[in-house]
Amino acid sequence: MANKTIFKEYIPDMLDLNHCFTVETRKRAKVLFVGQDPDGESAIWMEVDREAKIIEKVFHVIGTSGSFPDDKRVRYVGTYIKASIVWHLYEEV
Repeated sequence: MANKTIFKEYIPDMLDLNHCFTVETRKRAKVLFVGQDPDGESAIWMEVDREAKIIEKVFHVIGTSGSFPDDKRVRYVGTYIKASIVWHLYEEV
């Protein structure tokens, strides 16, 4: 457990109901929470093993009534509210 820690990655704000972004993190990083930090910024908190290989994870942000990406396999991660819109976060698998 000594090599594990929790990292915070920001979710970029976009106006589209569908957008994606990439995060450089560690293999097997586990999303613990999706929400806003004390400054009101949208973020993902992940448990990571600092010794694991560095990889890129792709996340899709879909606003309520937005469409899913047709050509991607995704897994639900969490939901958060920002700017009076409910956003749903999915990770490519």
